[in-house]
Amino acid sequence: MASSLLILSACSKDNDVREKKYSIAANGTSGVTGQARIREVSGKKFSINVDLSKSIKDTFHIVKLYSGRVDQEGALLLDMGTVKGTGSSVSLSTMSIDSVLINGQKKYFNYDSLINYNAYLKVIYSVNKPDSVLAKGNVGK
Repeated sequence: MASSLLILSACSKDNDVREKKYSIAANGTSGVTGQARIREVSGKKFSINVDLSKSIKDTFHIVKLYSGRVDQEGALLLDMGTVKGTGSSVSLSTMSIDSVLINGQKKYFNYDSLINYNAYLKVIYSVNKPDSVLAKGNVGK
């Protein structure tokens, strides 16, 4: 009895996509943790995906990217928008980013620019509680 083995494999351009992951830590006793994924996309642009472990139901949490480090707050680079809390895990994605604010001016920024920059993400409770930070984490170098 003869047997044969056939192995098929396929290549995808996605295998060449560069991506970095960073941890987002709870601030204080919020219990909100997560992960940020920065991914290179076509045309010298990048995307940022933020996955949070939990959220406050029916509250619009604000996610922003700042220059500096979590222990050395800096200026706003990018307002990623809001994500509505569900009482459990939530995700927010910002796609096709090609610029950020640097010293108040819109500047070209690509994947390599961000990966080699000192920046951090901050998850804010809501517009009504802008000083209440749920989670934050360093990204870049």
